[in-house]
Amino acid sequence: MRTRILLLVWMLLWGRSALGQGTFVSVDIGSRTPVGTTLAADNGFNVSSSTGDIWGFGDDCRFVYQSVSGDFDFQARVASLVGPAYWAKAGLMLRSGLTDSAATHSVTASPANGFGRFLFLSRYADFSSTFAYFTSSLTEGRVRYPNTWTRLVRVGDQLIPLHGTNGIDWIQLGVYDLYQFPRSALLGLTVATHTDVVGQKTTAQFRDLTLARGGPMAPVIVQQPQSVIVNPGDDVTLEVSALGEGSLDYQWFRDGERIAGAVEAVLHLLNLAAEKGGKFTCLVSNSAGRLMSWAAQVEVSAPLEPWDGIYAERFLRAQGRLVEYLVNQTNYSSIPASRSYRSNFESPSHSTENMGDRLRGWVLAPQTGNYTFWVAGDDLGELWVSSDENPANRRRVAECPYYVGVREWNAYETQKSPPMRLEAGRRYYVEAIFKGDGAPNHGAVGWTLPDGALERPIPGARFRGAVPQIKSFPDAPWLVEGTPASPYVLEQSFDLVSWSALSTNRSPFRIEWLPTIPGSVRFLRATSER
Repeated sequence: MRTRILLLVWMLLWGRSALGQGTFVSVDIGSRTPVGTTLAADNGFNVSSSTGDIWGFGDDCRFVYQSVSGDFDFQARVASLVGPAYWAKAGLMLRSGLTDSAATHSVTASPANGFGRFLFLSRYADFSSTFAYFTSSLTEGRVRYPNTWTRLVRVGDQLIPLHGTNGIDWIQLGVYDLYQFPRSALLGLTVATHTDVVGQKTTAQFRDLTLARGGPMAPVIVQQPQSVIVNPGDDVTLEVSALGEGSLDYQWFRDGERIAGAVEAVLHLLNLAAEKGGKFTCLVSNSAGRLMSWAAQVEVSAPLEPWDGIYAERFLRAQGRLVEYLVNQTNYSSIPASRSYRSNFESPSHSTENMGDRLRGWVLAPQTGNYTFWVAGDDLGELWVSSDENPANRRRVAECPYYVGVREWNAYETQKSPPMRLEAGRRYYVEAIFKGDGAPNHGAVGWTLPDGALERPIPGARFRGAVPQIKSFPDAPWLVEGTPASPYVLEQSFDLVSWSALSTNRSPFRIEWLPTIPGSVRFLRATSER
């Protein structure tokens, strides 16, 4: 018996030495019965919990922690996770306190025969509800015991969750902006069984614990490269901002292929042609590890002729809640699962999971003055508006950072754009992207007109404007373009002042020949009929 006690003490001290910091304390958060357990093991702990879940307005979990102040980099390998519940969880947790409703942030793994992926869970303030902010992918985001690595990094008021399979190559789930979270907090390991199961334990084996105070060891990315739309001949600058121990190395890739000589944090792309677009990523590395950035999509497109209506594209097999997750899918934006035109600037509530919607078109300003745009979405939404008809001039003006109800416009300040001055009779390119995870999902865009009138969502009629196509026509063929099946009126004039109707048609249609009138030049005008 004495030998077993001495061995346990030695293992506990050995584990502390591997971390190089402080003593761990074990507690049950929330319910105290039945009691969880914590046993020291090789450079880690075996932790069991038979309480409830890390979710809602209060937690029930086992927490093995120590106090930290300031920045840190905490890593642990989850060698195994054994429990009866689909949503059982084990991973790293940062808490503001030991009450069940304290603000908390955690990166957790789930059972291989359950959810089987990683989650970043956040309760941004005391007594608020927990939100599954980041979710790992369906492919490289799967758990693989005994090589399931979790990592949590704090840099100032940002928290960065990561996962991996070997403690060297990391996948970053995102960057979370902490909300009034204390600099001194509690950091440690956590296990939760989930409320689906009562009275049965979930046990996790944590190994290879390391804690660095003062900043990250292996690289983390605090600013990902940003996607853009550009016109042919434009220059583009992509940049990744990363932190890590010592000097960092960079290597850029285009569509997975290494770009020779692109070994700086900033990538300059000059005089772009259409075939030089693509998805650009950057591998950041140092002596402690490696990390690939998210993809920035560079779309090279000539200024588009405005079409009528709201064009909607849906993309499937896109996990998680972030719009950036959608952009990183191989099927975005060239291979949508479906295409359609919408009667309003809205994606109605639907049951599709792991999807993204992109809605775009040209809105016709009915009045001159300041407009305010609004966006609502589930789970998240972004709204981009151009200063004119050219998509390359679009700027993000509003976003819905968390899920809201259908047409719920005022949950977050960022759902509302700053005032934007538009001119009556001009058309402006607008684009909305909605990212959904679990069903239901939806998204909508509205605006406030200069006279104070609200249109939420914006009706499809605002995306139809008179766009005349005029051609001098003695004898050459002419293809009148437009939205498929859109009605057009064909008119003629000899002085560009007086016009008379010749016929109606639906676009696209082709005019092969009209008899020439001696001594005059005939002009034809095809105008949308509205």
